Amino acid sequence: MSYVPVAVEKNTKNAVERESNRTRPCGIGVDIVSVDRIRRAHLRWGKRFLERIFTEEEVCYCFSLANPYPSLAARFAGKEAVAKAIGCGFGRRLTFLSLSITHGGDGIPEVKFVGEKQPDCGTFLISLSHTDEYAIAQVLRFGSD
Repeated sequence: MSYVPVAVEKNTKNAVERESNRTRPCGIGVDIVSVDRIRRAHLRWGKRFLERIFTEEEVCYCFSLANPYPSLAARFAGKEAVAKAIGCGFGRRLTFLSLSITHGGDGIPEVKFVGEKQPDCGTFLISLSHTDEYAIAQVLRFGSD
């Protein structure tokens, strides 16, 4: 009879550890970018630059604004911050186009993985901010160490 409570304790402990891993930050990333850098890249490379870095959804949203460049820069910084929170750079595992920084129905920014290769990297909280000169993003990653 003493075996059953020990097994329940062990299972409860594992369940608590799993839940703790989902709610405990396991990565953080921050990035700041000059809005003018993004504007100059777009003016130099045109549509090619946008298609290599941003998803169609991101481009449509940003160009619906009077000045798209602060929002494009914030999304660029967000993608860099996500890569830092995961602990990898951009390459085969993660590309600029495999991430999309969007807004939920409540206007809160969200990180979405798109395409066929969707890594199991946990969940993310992202904060974006910008002025006319700089954009910054901070990301917390939870779970999936």
